[in-house]
Amino acid sequence: MAKNILILNQTRMGDLVQCTPLIAGLRRKHPDAKITLAVNKTFEEFARKIPHLDELIILDITQYNDRDWKREVIWVTLAKYMKEWLDELRSRKFDMVVNLSHSFLSAYMIKYLRIPEARGFCCNEEGNRKTEHPWFQYFFTEPMNRPYNTFNLVDIFGRGGDIEPVTHGVLVRHGVEDEAAVADLIRSHRMEKDELVIGIQAGSSIADRRWPASRFSELVDRLIEARNARIVLFGVKSERELAEQIVGTSKHSDRIVNLCGQTSITQLIGMLKRCRYLVTNDTGTMHIAAALGVRIVGLFFAHAHPYETGPFSEGDLIFRANIPCAPCSYHVHCSNVICVDKVQPRHVEAMIGGHLDSGRWQVPEFMQNLPEMDLLESYFDEEGYLAYKPLIRHPINMETLFAQAYRRMWRDCLMEVRERPSRDALESIIRFLKQYYDMKTDTAFWNTVQDKRKVLEDLVRLVCDGQAVSEKLVRVYSERGFDKPRIQALGERIASIDTAIRKTGLTHPELNPLCDMFDRRKENFEGEDLLDLARRTRECYRKFEVEARSLHEIIGCLTENLGGKEVEPVQAEVSSSNMAVPGR
Repeated sequence: MAKNILILNQTRMGDLVQCTPLIAGLRRKHPDAKITLAVNKTFEEFARKIPHLDELIILDITQYNDRDWKREVIWVTLAKYMKEWLDELRSRKFDMVVNLSHSFLSAYMIKYLRIPEARGFCCNEEGNRKTEHPWFQYFFTEPMNRPYNTFNLVDIFGRGGDIEPVTHGVLVRHGVEDEAAVADLIRSHRMEKDELVIGIQAGSSIADRRWPASRFSELVDRLIEARNARIVLFGVKSERELAEQIVGTSKHSDRIVNLCGQTSITQLIGMLKRCRYLVTNDTGTMHIAAALGVRIVGLFFAHAHPYETGPFSEGDLIFRANIPCAPCSYHVHCSNVICVDKVQPRHVEAMIGGHLDSGRWQVPEFMQNLPEMDLLESYFDEEGYLAYKPLIRHPINMETLFAQAYRRMWRDCLMEVRERPSRDALESIIRFLKQYYDMKTDTAFWNTVQDKRKVLEDLVRLVCDGQAVSEKLVRVYSERGFDKPRIQALGERIASIDTAIRKTGLTHPELNPLCDMFDRRKENFEGEDLLDLARRTRECYRKFEVEARSLHEIIGCLTENLGGKEVEPVQAEVSSSNMAVPGR
């Protein structure tokens, strides 16, 4: 039972909101522990709104942004400040740390702090990255395999902290002080108590993710003309120009309250609570609104991926493009962001209007056959994980099929609850796909699925071979001592197997999540005990085999039930007991 827990989150405000269920879960699991959050100075005001914390520790490197300083002085002084800050943390003698950042700097910080139990990204004595918890291993492989991920970061963070899935959503402290903080704003803009207020967050941290100002302006006019809505524009100071463009091109600027760059966190919360809906890009404001129960209409373009960072609440609506390149891979700069053109103001206004009239999201007839647009409604599945149901019925494709299969496989295998999917779980996937996707696809599609399944069988053979070779290494180290020629030959065989695995992942992206998880596990190897390394290598292959067999079985079941193919059971096709595996 942990007694002194540190949460390290130095990235964005949205990530802070998304880690609040983890913090609440750690409080439930470790009721007597002291929980400390280390956060960037930029987010200090919001961090004080996070419940279940005992202490905040602020990292303030913004104080060294003065351009009048000479560069040499800045770096020397900054290095001294960082060491003093880390020494203060190390003196607290934390027994658990959860690092929710991807950066190597955060990994080095964790290593310097010498905390016995580290969750998330850290590094070994040589400075090489390591991530030991299976769900955090998944967290750090997911960005390279985004089309096949269906887990929200809130769920990933929680599972990484060994917290059961929660459906109460993200958490932000709010109360009467928020209303008091905005009383003057409401009076000055003559906002009526019962009028329809719709918030707009037009900015985002990455410009490519933004819907154009002209689209927001047209949407604002449509909402005002159709529903007499009062529009409130939110955003930070750097987004003022964007907000002014919307106001300047609107035909009804008198119905717009422009608060961009003018609110504290408390005022932001107070004004968001006045909104019936928030139309927003993927932003921190969106996550705060989710915590307040505001109905969200999310616009996810370019790099933004709703399955990763969508609002962690039920009944919200997500617009995104249904095109092959969406979402963009990280670190990709698109010179032609066509995805923003797939969603039009009339689409957004129609969905909000329908929801106002009926209390549920209904797709009007003119939107039911838009092949390049997705509409997703959020809900919590039977196991408590956030999920999305498509409201526009598109043909099944390879990414969707494998994403749903991975969703089941990872839940079973990363939690080590079972090695084979249950019948109920398989039937649940089949029902979901039949209900929300058009299964009338051609034979070529299912033939391709079968081809991928055969590649999976080859992978199983490879990893069974790897287990056999690893077992031989264990015996050599245990029985013969240091037999250099034999060890070298076996080592070369393992290297060739690993190379073949990596090539398979690169040439078959549907299978790359398996291969990346294998690589991430092997990254954690350290030390010079050759017998221990051989045993750990064998265990990596064993886990790979379990995961590959499970995925193989799920894909086979889906093919048989959705594609009309006759599929033999996985055990009959790729059982290691009836195939030629070297060393067995």
